[in-house]
Amino acid sequence: MSFFVVREYSITELSGEYESEVRTIGIGMKNPNTDNIFPSPITNFIKTMYRNKGKSLSSQRNSAYAVTRFLNYIIDQIKQKDISFACWKMKV
Repeated sequence: MSFFVVREYSITELSGEYESEVRTIGIGMKNPNTDNIFPSPITNFIKTMYRNKGKSLSSQRNSAYAVTRFLNYIIDQIKQKDISFACWKMKV
């Protein structure tokens, strides 16, 4: 089961007097008990490195999936009590 997930959503950006709806990518943390998804601060990395630099939605998505795969891998290794991850503690 994935703890970190990728979600696409719309935001409203203001530019002077004009409003525009923009699709963007975010990373969320899924509560395993309720399946609710909460925004993750890691989304700021995607925003800073991709969206703010004019990168495409697919570039944002690809990066977000790479980050979530890595984070979920670490969580899986902690759950499996992999000796390489013994110093990491996390309630999942």
